[in-house]
Amino acid sequence: MEEHLSAPTANRPPNGAAPVGLTKPKGSYRHGDLRNALIVTAKELTLQRGDTDFTLREIAGRTGVRHAAVYRHFESKGALLSEIARLVFEQLAGELETAAKNGEAPAAVAAVSRRYMAFAVERPGEYRMLARAFETEPGYAAALCKLLRIAIERAPAVRAKSPADVQARLLFAQLHGLATLRVSDVYGAEDGQACADALAALWR
Repeated sequence: MEEHLSAPTANRPPNGAAPVGLTKPKGSYRHGDLRNALIVTAKELTLQRGDTDFTLREIAGRTGVRHAAVYRHFESKGALLSEIARLVFEQLAGELETAAKNGEAPAAVAAVSRRYMAFAVERPGEYRMLARAFETEPGYAAALCKLLRIAIERAPAVRAKSPADVQARLLFAQLHGLATLRVSDVYGAEDGQACADALAALWR
């Protein structure tokens, strides 16, 4: 059973109402779903702040449980971030796969490129988290390259230039590099969008 934050019994009014000044913490989880609630809270903070500069104690407080309860699901902040990175990767991969397979064949690479950049710009904190995971989990980058290769193989003019797997790695390097510059504010919105459009045009 998860450990809830609660006031001492002696402080509760006789009628069972919550004591004055004590309210249910925002985002309190439903019983039995603490793991998911912790992930949701961490993702919300990452979205708000654009980075992962939070502590597990803060996540526990915002979720509505004691600090120790977090460790029943995640042994460290790193373990929580790794799980979120996996979920972010799955969502990005799903969106890229849809763009690669459903777009018009000649423009498939451009469609995937635009979707990649849009994902990073819309979710900068989560993309930074995923970028760190690229360094510790090489399988993520390899899987994204396979999805990019799907788009490349649907574009004959692009495919003819060099082996598709090499082009996929090159495209990933370009997209990841540009996305990193954009979410780090090295490139502003206007410059970032101009570069994204130019990159998409290069791969037609």
